[in-house]
Parts: sequence; structure tokens; C-alpha cells
Amino acid sequence: MLNLVKRSKSIFVVDEAGIDFEENYSLVYEAPKLKNLIVLRSLSKGYGMTGLRIGFCVSCEKIIKKLSLYKIPFSLSSVAVEAGILALNDDFHLKKVKEFFKKENEFLSENLKK
Repeated sequence: MLNLVKRSKSIFVVDEAGIDFEENYSLVYEAPKLKNLIVLRSLSKGYGMTGLRIGFCVSCEKIIKKLSLYKIPFSLSSVAVEAGILALNDDFHLKKVKEFFKKENEFLSENLKK
């Protein structure tokens, strides 16, 4: 996908809402370097913040400035923003969530085979 983005003049929007469970294939670190890539992230899955409807996008400075012209003012409460910042800095919680889902996935897979 990265090669396609680099060769194209089109803007690509990649939804990485579920990436918390497979960070190895993320494009988030490439997005600021490319002029045509927007990566969307959500705190709903791995961080368990579904009710707050909080997420973010990563892109180059030019695209971010352009998107900033169209954002809804005060679309998130200050409490939601603070919760999101705290969640992103809580590596321990995310590690526990990943371990839980891995264990549950193995359990489900084994029982489906039976």
C-alpha cells in the first residue's frame, strides 16, 4: 500500500481504528512524511473509550492545516480530550488489553475447532 501511495497523486485515507492489536502494519509513522496520506485512529477499540467517540488523524502539515479549517469547534469536551491524552500515555493498560484479547482469541479459536 505504501508503494501505491508514494506513486500516486491521489489522497489516500487509511482507517487504522483496529490497529492497536497489530501495530506492525501501521502507516501512521509514514503519514507526516507524505503529502497524500491521512491515517485515522480511534481510541474505541484498544483503549475502551467507545462512548467518548474520540480519535485523531495523522498527516502532513499541509493536509492538517487544510482539515483544521473544516473542523467543528468544541466537538469534544475538555474531559474527553484529557481522557484521550491519559489513555494514549497508558502503555500498561494497552498491554493488558492486548494480552486479554490474545487469550480470548486463542480460547475462541480452540473451541471453534472442537
